[in-house]
Amino acid sequence: MKKILTLTVALLFFCGNVYAESFTSALKKAYKNNSELNAERENINVSEEELKVSRSDYLPSVTLSGSKSQQETNKLTNQSGGNAAINDVDPTTKSLTVTQTLIDFGRGAEYEKKTIGIDLAKAKLLKKEQDILFKSIEAYTGLIVANEKLNINRDNVNLLERHIWPSRRTLSFQHRLVCCT
Repeated sequence: MKKILTLTVALLFFCGNVYAESFTSALKKAYKNNSELNAERENINVSEEELKVSRSDYLPSVTLSGSKSQQETNKLTNQSGGNAAINDVDPTTKSLTVTQTLIDFGRGAEYEKKTIGIDLAKAKLLKKEQDILFKSIEAYTGLIVANEKLNINRDNVNLLERHIWPSRRTLSFQHRLVCCT
């Protein structure tokens, strides 16, 4: 964190030129559009959903079941081969079960595990954010340093050409004198 703060302060003091993109907008773009950060943010969302599922284990559960069948009994025979009574049978079963677990030590541990998972995902996101912002700052300052080096080299070339120009004129004049005599 100290490195990031130091680079930011140094960048603000040494940058006098106007560039196509400001430092803060470059950092905002790096923060919003980075796929690694978006993946870490999605991990937090997944962890929060898992926590909600784990929290739902404390709620009562309801089970509904039912069945209905129909049997035609008009062609029934008894053991002696005679016809049996003809009555249609329509058996129907219905059930409703509500369960609530009062004591289950595994649920509490699972819930705590999911809570710790969210804290871990947030810590990973923070670390990834700092890494990405640090890399962005390094790249931005590297670009500024390269631009300044380019300007210094251009100035040096111009200075060198100004120093060499009088020497070239003198050499050219002396060369004409030697050739013409």
